[in-house]
Amino acid sequence: MNLQLEGKTALVTGASQGIGRAIAKGLAREGSNIAIVARRIALLEELANEIELSGAKRPVTIEADLSDPGAPARVAAKAAVHAWAKGLSREIAKHNITINSIQPGRILTEQIRRRDPTEEDRQSFSQANIPAGRFGEPEELAVLAVFLSSPIAGYITGTVTR
Repeated sequence: MNLQLEGKTALVTGASQGIGRAIAKGLAREGSNIAIVARRIALLEELANEIELSGAKRPVTIEADLSDPGAPARVAAKAAVHAWAKGLSREIAKHNITINSIQPGRILTEQIRRRDPTEEDRQSFSQANIPAGRFGEPEELAVLAVFLSSPIAGYITGTVTR
């Protein structure tokens, strides 16, 4: 499906691994110009090389720790607060700009692997706590983010999705 993202611009935070990495790759595949942000520049450069080798435009890499109070101002915003996203969506929708907040839920990332190091641990936890009975994969959430970034989802703004 052509999501009409060719030439659009996107900022992906937390792009060095997991969900952010998968979103960056998905947006790049769709032809977006992207800037990728994370604390670990080596992982960002690795991702930028991977994206460029796939035939997509090389992303801009920005090393920043967004837990540092001054970092978000240096990076154009980090939509982490759902109320902020909803309020901002009311202001920018008239300019055909959408903003949505995605709650990732239980996605199998490095943090989960550290917390539940064995497959048995992860299976036990997911069976007891996740309706789907399994952890999601970063790529599954990336599909949602890429879709919401597209003009096809142009009416969807100010939402919190899971």
